[in-house]
Amino acid sequence: MSPLTIGSWVTTRLKPGVWRIFRIVEGHNDYDAVTRRYGPSPARLCFVTRFLDGKGQPSFANDSFEASLLIPIDVQALASLTAYADDHLDALAAFEAYPAKAPDRIWNDAISYEGPEALELPPELLIKAREGVTFPEMRTAVAASRLGQFLGSRPKTHVLQWISPAHELRGLDFVYRAVRLLG
Repeated sequence: MSPLTIGSWVTTRLKPGVWRIFRIVEGHNDYDAVTRRYGPSPARLCFVTRFLDGKGQPSFANDSFEASLLIPIDVQALASLTAYADDHLDALAAFEAYPAKAPDRIWNDAISYEGPEALELPPELLIKAREGVTFPEMRTAVAASRLGQFLGSRPKTHVLQWISPAHELRGLDFVYRAVRLLG
Protein backbone atom coordinates (compact mmCIF):
# COMPACT_ATOMS: atom_id res chain seq x y z
CA MET A 1 0.00 0.00 0.00
CA SER A 2 1.32 3.42 -0.94
CA PRO A 3 2.05 5.83 1.93
CA LEU A 4 0.30 8.54 -0.07
CA THR A 5 -2.90 9.81 1.54
CA ILE A 6 -5.01 12.92 1.36
CA GLY A 7 -2.99 15.65 3.04
CA SER A 8 0.41 14.11 2.17
CA TRP A 9 3.13 16.52 1.05
CA VAL A 10 4.93 15.34 -2.09
CA THR A 11 7.28 16.28 -4.90
CA THR A 12 7.50 15.03 -8.47
CA ARG A 13 10.23 15.10 -11.08
CA LEU A 14 7.70 16.19 -13.70
CA LYS A 15 6.97 19.62 -12.21
CA PRO A 16 9.16 21.22 -9.56
CA GLY A 17 7.73 22.26 -6.24
CA VAL A 18 6.06 21.01 -3.10
CA TRP A 19 2.52 19.73 -3.51
CA ARG A 20 -0.24 18.53 -1.17
CA ILE A 21 -2.64 15.75 -2.13
CA PHE A 22 -6.33 16.70 -1.87
CA ARG A 23 -8.03 13.83 -3.72
CA ILE A 24 -7.16 10.26 -4.70
CA VAL A 25 -9.03 8.18 -7.29
CA GLU A 26 -8.39 4.47 -7.52
CA GLY A 27 -10.35 1.44 -8.63
CA HIS A 28 -11.78 3.37 -11.59
CA ASN A 29 -12.31 2.12 -15.13
CA ASP A 30 -10.12 3.37 -17.96
CA TYR A 31 -9.08 2.59 -21.52
CA ASP A 32 -5.78 0.73 -21.85
CA ALA A 33 -4.15 1.77 -25.13
CA VAL A 34 -1.81 -1.25 -25.09
CA THR A 35 -4.52 -3.91 -24.78
CA ARG A 36 -7.19 -1.71 -26.42
CA ARG A 37 -9.61 -2.67 -23.68
CA TYR A 38 -11.75 -0.71 -21.28
CA GLY A 39 -11.97 -1.89 -17.70
CA PRO A 40 -10.50 -1.69 -14.21
CA SER A 41 -7.35 0.42 -14.08
CA PRO A 42 -4.41 -0.27 -11.78
CA ALA A 43 -3.62 3.47 -11.80
CA ARG A 44 -3.96 5.51 -8.64
CA LEU A 45 -4.61 9.14 -9.58
CA CYS A 46 -3.56 11.80 -7.09
CA PHE A 47 -4.88 15.34 -7.35
CA VAL A 48 -2.55 17.90 -5.84
CA THR A 49 -2.18 21.60 -5.08
CA ARG A 50 1.26 23.22 -5.27
CA PHE A 51 2.35 25.32 -2.29
CA LEU A 52 5.93 26.18 -3.28
CA ASP A 53 7.52 26.27 -6.72
CA GLY A 54 10.93 24.82 -7.56
CA LYS A 55 12.65 27.95 -6.19
CA GLY A 56 10.90 27.71 -2.83
CA GLN A 57 8.51 30.59 -3.51
CA PRO A 58 4.75 30.44 -2.90
CA SER A 59 3.12 29.50 -6.20
CA PHE A 60 -0.30 27.88 -6.19
CA ALA A 61 -1.60 25.54 -8.89
CA ASN A 62 -3.63 22.36 -9.20
CA ASP A 63 -2.60 19.28 -11.14
CA SER A 64 -2.87 15.50 -11.17
CA PHE A 65 -0.31 12.71 -11.31
CA GLU A 66 -0.28 8.94 -11.24
CA ALA A 67 0.83 7.97 -7.72
CA SER A 68 4.01 6.27 -8.94
CA LEU A 69 5.26 9.69 -10.11
CA LEU A 70 4.98 11.24 -6.66
CA ILE A 71 7.62 11.19 -3.95
CA PRO A 72 6.55 11.77 -0.34
CA ILE A 73 8.75 14.40 1.29
CA ASP A 74 11.01 13.04 4.00
CA VAL A 75 11.00 14.00 7.68
CA GLN A 76 13.75 16.61 7.23
CA ALA A 77 11.96 18.26 4.28
CA LEU A 78 8.69 18.22 6.24
CA ALA A 79 10.42 19.99 9.15
CA SER A 80 11.78 22.63 6.74
CA LEU A 81 8.33 23.06 5.18
CA THR A 82 6.73 23.46 8.61
CA ALA A 83 9.34 26.05 9.60
CA TYR A 84 8.74 27.93 6.33
CA ALA A 85 4.98 27.90 6.90
CA ASP A 86 5.42 29.13 10.49
CA ASP A 87 7.56 32.02 9.22
CA HIS A 88 5.20 32.85 6.33
CA LEU A 89 1.71 32.62 7.79
CA ASP A 90 0.33 34.89 5.05
CA ALA A 91 1.53 32.48 2.34
CA LEU A 92 0.10 29.51 4.25
CA ALA A 93 -3.26 31.30 4.67
CA ALA A 94 -3.35 32.13 0.95
CA PHE A 95 -2.54 28.49 0.12
CA GLU A 96 -5.27 27.20 2.44
CA ALA A 97 -7.74 29.60 0.75
CA TYR A 98 -6.69 28.54 -2.77
CA PRO A 99 -9.43 26.33 -4.27
CA ALA A 100 -8.38 22.72 -4.74
CA LYS A 101 -9.90 21.73 -8.08
CA ALA A 102 -9.05 18.69 -10.13
CA PRO A 103 -8.06 19.50 -13.71
CA ASP A 104 -10.38 18.39 -16.48
CA ARG A 105 -9.83 14.94 -17.96
CA ILE A 106 -9.40 15.03 -21.74
CA TRP A 107 -9.95 12.21 -24.23
CA ASN A 108 -8.78 12.79 -27.82
CA ASP A 109 -9.89 10.74 -30.81
CA ALA A 110 -8.04 11.04 -34.13
CA ILE A 111 -10.26 11.80 -37.13
CA SER A 112 -9.15 11.55 -40.74
CA TYR A 113 -11.40 13.51 -43.12
CA GLU A 114 -10.59 15.09 -46.45
CA GLY A 115 -14.05 15.63 -47.89
CA PRO A 116 -15.17 18.62 -49.95
CA GLU A 117 -17.32 20.26 -47.25
CA ALA A 118 -16.29 21.33 -43.76
CA LEU A 119 -16.53 18.66 -41.13
CA GLU A 120 -18.95 19.60 -38.36
CA LEU A 121 -19.68 18.19 -34.96
CA PRO A 122 -22.87 16.10 -35.16
CA PRO A 123 -25.62 17.56 -32.93
CA GLU A 124 -26.33 14.15 -31.39
CA LEU A 125 -22.84 14.16 -29.84
CA LEU A 126 -23.46 17.57 -28.27
CA ILE A 127 -26.71 16.26 -26.80
CA LYS A 128 -24.96 13.17 -25.41
CA ALA A 129 -22.22 15.32 -23.88
CA ARG A 130 -24.76 17.59 -22.17
CA GLU A 131 -26.37 14.48 -20.66
CA GLY A 132 -22.97 13.20 -19.49
CA VAL A 133 -21.55 10.03 -20.98
CA THR A 134 -19.12 7.41 -19.78
CA PHE A 135 -16.33 6.15 -22.04
CA PRO A 136 -18.32 3.16 -23.39
CA GLU A 137 -21.35 5.39 -24.03
CA MET A 138 -19.13 7.95 -25.77
CA ARG A 139 -17.55 5.31 -28.03
CA THR A 140 -20.97 3.96 -28.99
CA ALA A 141 -22.30 7.45 -29.76
CA VAL A 142 -19.28 8.35 -31.92
CA ALA A 143 -19.42 5.06 -33.82
CA ALA A 144 -23.13 5.63 -34.57
CA SER A 145 -22.54 9.21 -35.73
CA ARG A 146 -21.28 10.50 -39.09
CA LEU A 147 -17.80 10.80 -37.55
CA GLY A 148 -17.60 7.09 -36.80
CA GLN A 149 -16.43 6.28 -40.32
CA PHE A 150 -13.46 8.65 -39.96
CA LEU A 151 -12.42 7.57 -36.47
CA GLY A 152 -8.88 6.42 -35.80
CA SER A 153 -7.69 6.42 -39.40
CA ARG A 154 -4.60 8.20 -40.68
CA PRO A 155 -3.53 10.84 -41.49
CA LYS A 156 -5.11 12.70 -38.59
CA THR A 157 -6.81 15.86 -39.83
CA HIS A 158 -9.07 16.59 -36.86
CA VAL A 159 -9.36 15.75 -33.17
CA LEU A 160 -12.62 14.89 -31.49
CA GLN A 161 -12.03 16.01 -27.92
CA TRP A 162 -14.18 14.93 -24.97
CA ILE A 163 -13.92 16.65 -21.59
CA SER A 164 -14.70 15.29 -18.13
CA PRO A 165 -14.87 18.35 -15.85
CA ALA A 166 -12.65 17.88 -12.79
CA HIS A 167 -12.39 14.11 -13.48
CA GLU A 168 -16.06 13.64 -12.55
CA LEU A 169 -16.98 10.04 -11.72
CA ARG A 170 -20.24 8.10 -12.01
CA GLY A 171 -19.59 4.94 -10.09
CA LEU A 172 -16.23 3.76 -11.46
CA ASP A 173 -16.49 5.60 -14.80
CA PHE A 174 -15.40 9.11 -15.72
CA VAL A 175 -18.24 11.25 -17.08
CA TYR A 176 -17.63 13.41 -20.15
CA ARG A 177 -19.85 16.51 -20.33
CA ALA A 178 -18.38 18.47 -23.23
CA VAL A 179 -17.18 17.66 -26.72
CA ARG A 180 -15.52 19.70 -29.46
CA LEU A 181 -14.07 19.11 -32.90
CA LEU A 182 -10.62 20.59 -33.47
CA GLY A 183 -8.80 20.89 -36.74
